[in-house]
Amino acid sequence: MWECRIFSNLLHSSSTTSPSSDSNFESPTPPPPPLELNNPQEPTHARPPPPLSLLDSLNSFISEIPPEA
Repeated sequence: MWECRIFSNLLHSSSTTSPSSDSNFESPTPPPPPLELNNPQEPTHARPPPPLSLLDSLNSFISEIPPEA
């Protein structure tokens, strides 16, 4: 179910630096690129190049999440 929270985090991180929405996943610092919002066991170098839009980023990110829940 945490895909929804990540979706919310990505949207909030792209529009505002409010730490309240993404404090569950990262420290309240300026929002990092979406590539850092991944599982610790998933290497970032395995990701595709930066996508053209936030939705593309979200889709590629969620498609790489192993079905653990």
